[in-house]
Amino acid sequence: FRQQVPIAGYLVDFLVGEKVVVEVEGLQHYLNPEKEVRRLKKIEERGYEVHRVDSNDVSKNPAAIAEYVREVYLRRAGKDGG
Repeated sequence: FRQQVPIAGYLVDFLVGEKVVVEVEGLQHYLNPEKEVRRLKKIEERGYEVHRVDSNDVSKNPAAIAEYVREVYLRRAGKDGG
C-alpha cells in the first residue's frame, strides 16, 4: 500500500499491491472530466485496475472504504495467483 505513486506520467493517490489503483475523487477530479478520463485511461492501459472513491464517502465512512479496498485487493490477488 503506497501513496502518491507515479504511473503513466501521473501521480495516483494509492497503489494497493502491484496493480490496483485507488483514486480519492475530490473537486479537482470533477472540474475537467475529459482530462480525468484521459488520465485514467492511460493508467488502465498499463494494466492497472482503477477504483474511484468519492472524498466525501472517505470522510463519512472510512472503515467502509477501507473494507472495499481490502476486498478489491483480495479479489485481484486471487486472480493473479496470490
